[in-house]
Amino acid sequence: MIHVSPRDMQRFYMRVLLCHRKGPTSFEILRTVDGVPYDSYREAALHAGYLEDDSEWVACMTEVSQLRMPYQLRQLFATIIVYSQVVEVGDLWERFYDNLSLDFSYTYRSLEGNAKEEMVTFHTLKILNNLLLANGSAVAHFEDLPQLCEYPHLVLDSLLQMICTRILTTPKSRTTSISLTGPS
Repeated sequence: MIHVSPRDMQRFYMRVLLCHRKGPTSFEILRTVDGVPYDSYREAALHAGYLEDDSEWVACMTEVSQLRMPYQLRQLFATIIVYSQVVEVGDLWERFYDNLSLDFSYTYRSLEGNAKEEMVTFHTLKILNNLLLANGSAVAHFEDLPQLCEYPHLVLDSLLQMICTRILTTPKSRTTSISLTGPS
């Protein structure tokens, strides 16, 4: 028996199924529970009852949410999804999204409709991604979460802001020219 990290979700859930099932003859049979074929090993393991629910993480996040400290809640969320066995990361995100994004909802309160929701979601994901990167992971590692690549125009704006800030804060003696149009 070999160890498989829970971070490698596909292989981890395949291993969970293989530890409980005897003699599956195909991957499709391995993903079938009570005659119902599932698209992923995680879904099959969940429906087979091999995984626990997320009630302890919901209780933890509910308690911390009452403090109304969204940055700290995002830190906790990042820690939970990286270092714990969360069955439904997407459900946990959806359930606590309003609390996770509370500060950005306030910051962008003057915007309306889809533009506001995009800004709030993007910035919440961006900060969450930074927290995950500090722990050796990323939003992209969690299929159930919205992805930063869903907001390409905001990613570009964010990168341009970072470049402009770096240029403006660099001492003039160290400033180098940057051509956005390419070499002349």
